[in-house]
Amino acid sequence: MKRILSIFAIVAIAVAAMAFTTACSAEKKVKKDFGLELYSIRSVLKDAQGDAAKFGEIMKEVAGMGYTTVEPANYKEGKIYGLTPEEFRKALDEAGLRAISTHVSHYLTAEQLETGDLTEALEWWKQCIADFKAAGCAYIITPGMPKTPDEPTLALYCKYYNEVGKLCKAEGLKYGYHNHSYEFKHKLGDVVMYDYLVENTDPDLVFFQMDVYWAVYGNVSPVKYFQKYPGRFKSLHIKDYHELGESGMVGFDAIFKHIAEAGTEFIIVELEGSDNPSIMEGSRACADYLLNAPFVPAKY
Repeated sequence: MKRILSIFAIVAIAVAAMAFTTACSAEKKVKKDFGLELYSIRSVLKDAQGDAAKFGEIMKEVAGMGYTTVEPANYKEGKIYGLTPEEFRKALDEAGLRAISTHVSHYLTAEQLETGDLTEALEWWKQCIADFKAAGCAYIITPGMPKTPDEPTLALYCKYYNEVGKLCKAEGLKYGYHNHSYEFKHKLGDVVMYDYLVENTDPDLVFFQMDVYWAVYGNVSPVKYFQKYPGRFKSLHIKDYHELGESGMVGFDAIFKHIAEAGTEFIIVELEGSDNPSIMEGSRACADYLLNAPFVPAKY
């Protein structure tokens, strides 16, 4: 009898262990919509420049981590990571991913700043917008600007961003601005540079992608900005010093609690560096963090 009871006990323990393992696996496999900023893995993508097959294999690995979208940050002479927009999109399609947004910079020249003539700069944007529309992007984002502009320069950039926003809107895309920390530290008189940007761009033409780590690093609260300018933050860069949640600096639970107030439509993970042996492992750790965090919604 004791032997039978022991066998039953062993079987019960095994069944319980299997159930626990299955539950954990199911938890990690819960699908949520979030993307990876491809700048994070630039060192890996360097060898895939212009090689659709290599690029596609890396994208399949990214999709396998749980990411559903990506945000490219490499555009030159009409190509994205050395691929035509069509080749780029095809590689993502085959990996089960989509480039929801992109980071693109095009600063004004000294002459354009002096004359205020935006004609040439806007012509450049027309081709850029056409290329990323072909690549399947719905959002185009400028990742920063000159760090310490004076008021006339900042005013011209706001006008410039509004004009780019008009071009994007005409093609069915949305245009936004991504911050670093200096926009919160630089002031024009009593006005914080970031506030000036938000208040002097048209909400119908320019949204903001709040990089929550850089905001915290700039000594401001992302949540307070969501409350001050509700609906302006259609995207968030979910970022930490390295892997998500490691620094303890960023209150991700509070940020996600107020995400509807912010007006957020999609989120993107970005890594400046990794504490893991490789940046790909770091990217996987960030995906796992979001997949397992109870406060992160599945969709927006």
